[in-house]
Amino acid sequence: MTHAISTGDLGIHLSNSPFDEPVKLMSSEGGTRGSNKQEAFSSYNQWEKYSFVQIYAHFDCWTHARNQHKPLYTPKMWALIRKVFATQAGIDVSVLRIHDNGSDYYSDYSEGKGRGVFAARNFSKGELVHDGSLNTVFWNDGLRWKEFIVSLPPAMSCDVLEWSWIQKVGDEGWRICLNLNDSAFMNHGKAFNIAPIDNTSLEFYAVRDIKKGEELTYDYNIYITDWGLFGL
Repeated sequence: MTHAISTGDLGIHLSNSPFDEPVKLMSSEGGTRGSNKQEAFSSYNQWEKYSFVQIYAHFDCWTHARNQHKPLYTPKMWALIRKVFATQAGIDVSVLRIHDNGSDYYSDYSEGKGRGVFAARNFSKGELVHDGSLNTVFWNDGLRWKEFIVSLPPAMSCDVLEWSWIQKVGDEGWRICLNLNDSAFMNHGKAFNIAPIDNTSLEFYAVRDIKKGEELTYDYNIYITDWGLFGL
């Protein structure tokens, strides 16, 4: 297995914050990779044995989740997380061709929820609002997904733990899924205004007319995320 990736390995450096400091990991040679103020995993492969809940606890993601003032992602932050994924996958980041949907929706702060996603224009009932096939990445291996998590700066690790979900993707079977654009900030809503046709689809349609500036929400419960399917 390859070593987990730090932002230093990628040549990307942001301002000093929990969103840009790579996690300190132990390499197989006994040295450390990256640095931050958090306690390192006690051994390089310790994270390989961690469950979802244990990784969540390691990064204290409960505190992160309660923070209603986490930053919206800048293009530079999205570039970092996409490049970590591409490097792990062994592809050039340009191959991802993530669509940012700027003409359809944008991220902003939602009262009482923190970050959210809002309609950039009016949508009619039944109109396609979000096509996840243009910005979703997948894993069919829980260990590789964990490697991605621990390769990110700590706050991004928590974000990805919050944003990831499991679903059947078409006829391809179960996958761990992650949006790599602002759609990751979409919130749950009991009175949701967008929904997929079924729980294997990545396309979300307006269930009623939606006005420009209205927050876009969907029912999280449509996807029954069972981390045990991936040994997590």
